[in-house]
Amino acid sequence: MKTVLLATEAMRCRFELVLEGEREESLRAAGEAALAEIEAVEQQLSAYDPGSDLWAINAEGAQGPVRVRPTTLAFLREARELTERTDGTFDPTVGALVALWRGEQEPTAAHVEVARALTGWESVVLDDDNSTVFLRQPGLRLDPGAIGKGWALDRAREILEEAGVTRALLHGGTSSVVALGENWKITVAGGPPLTLSNQCLGVSAPSGRWAIFGERRYGHVLDPRTGWPVEARAWAAVVAPTATQADALSTALLVSGEGTWEGCHTYLPADVTESNTGEMK
Repeated sequence: MKTVLLATEAMRCRFELVLEGEREESLRAAGEAALAEIEAVEQQLSAYDPGSDLWAINAEGAQGPVRVRPTTLAFLREARELTERTDGTFDPTVGALVALWRGEQEPTAAHVEVARALTGWESVVLDDDNSTVFLRQPGLRLDPGAIGKGWALDRAREILEEAGVTRALLHGGTSSVVALGENWKITVAGGPPLTLSNQCLGVSAPSGRWAIFGERRYGHVLDPRTGWPVEARAWAAVVAPTATQADALSTALLVSGEGTWEGCHTYLPADVTESNTGEMK
């Protein structure tokens, strides 16, 4: 059995792949194609790259429909479905709030309310026939950060599966994980050891990045319902069928402290117990 290790820097973190199989050359070729796909996803979904679809939507979407790649439209449709599935505790239309909390001055309650009014999928028009996105609300901004890594890993997994790879472990920034094959052992810091078999793990925490104003420090995860940073929990983890789902649902679990989703397993640090809503293989 051969093992190939590959890595790249994307989405402001390190992506790493561990591939196992009989032929090192074919594993390496498949892994390099998977990394190239991760980098391509970043080019489509970066909110900071003027060449990306997301940047164009945020910059021009309120002026008229913006033509995007079909894959970008598919990403946004899944993001909207996950917002509905989580009752709004996960919502990537919070770009205006994210920008507010990344500013130089500590937001007031009034500032938060103004930015919170610039959120909501009802103002985002997705047109499959013309492959366009239109923002009805000027000032609304999309921020894919919570699920961008998961989406990229899911696309990378598809590349590996098409190449015939049957056993691999992929992660982005250690918080988004894809396990292809059986019995991958994973440990969440402060949590239980997990065994993943053709499953994905998402871990969300308010720490890691901070908004600091004088002596006040806020975590980077926002509650879309209130517009304020989440501070109540140290972390939340979800095992789900896809990395996109795991990332979105772990964010929702961190925000609300509760949630059960079919086929998923949820973990919170309070008593490190598992909430089973589907049989873990």
